Amino acid sequence: MTHSWTRKLLLGASLLVLGYSLWIGLKNIFRYNAYVSEYNQLRRDMMNENRLNDRSKRWLSLLQSPSFWEMAAKTKLGYVKEGEVVYKIHPSPVTPTKGAP
Repeated sequence: MTHSWTRKLLLGASLLVLGYSLWIGLKNIFRYNAYVSEYNQLRRDMMNENRLNDRSKRWLSLLQSPSFWEMAAKTKLGYVKEGEVVYKIHPSPVTPTKGAP
């Protein structure tokens, strides 16, 4: 009788340890998936920030170029250097003719 009782106790303890191990394993799998998801999101954010940083660096290098400022003054403010000739082309209004598709 004690032999049967010992087996049941050993089986119960084994099932308890197995259940606990499974619970810990599943918990760690879910935690791992959460970490991988967070890692991927941070990686995407970092790539976006790097693109923005590169764009800002290019813009900064443009701002340090005298030719950029000259072109900006000409296009935005209409400035002209002495001796330069400016040509302005205005599109002529197009009047549709009858019978044209």
